[in-house]
Amino acid sequence: MLSKIFLTLAVICGAAMILRRGARSVAERESQLQAPDEPTSTSASGEMRFAAYAFLAIMLGIGSVLFVQDWREAKRVVTITLYREGASEPVVYEARKDALESRAFTTLDGIRVVVASDERMEVSGLAED
Repeated sequence: MLSKIFLTLAVICGAAMILRRGARSVAERESQLQAPDEPTSTSASGEMRFAAYAFLAIMLGIGSVLFVQDWREAKRVVTITLYREGASEPVVYEARKDALESRAFTTLDGIRVVVASDERMEVSGLAED
């Protein structure tokens, strides 16, 4: 979560620097129009504009990939086995990873299960295979 905040702040700072530099280049162009004896540098501003757009595209791409991976991980189906005292066979449920809480979960069928204090909950399928 902290990395997403830093990524967002980096994009905002980069965009602010680009906008600030663009305002300076407009002022420089206007001053050069008033003094035609000095040579102009349009290729440098074009390269900076390309670099800015490339940087923003890369940042948006990385952010999109991270978001999709996080979403896919949260929607992964895990198997939950409840072992009850006195019961000979455990009860097995399937739920999505984002539906897990500390002592409760919601199954794929929409049933909310609260784990009692005398039950043991085992979750399998959390690690990558």
